[in-house]
Amino acid sequence: MTDQRSDVPGAEAPPDAEREGFEPRGTLVFVLLMLLGYAIYWAYLWFIVVIERGR
Repeated sequence: MTDQRSDVPGAEAPPDAEREGFEPRGTLVFVLLMLLGYAIYWAYLWFIVVIERGR
């Protein structure tokens, strides 16, 4: 029985490890959604304080 480790030179890498670059798409989408929610939150607060209570 042979034990093939992926960190040993000459051992074949799994097909998923063949990709060269890392693209954090999920992280970018999460940050954009958080920023959008933050902007909506502050716009709502501004509306309540300035428009509703300003009368």
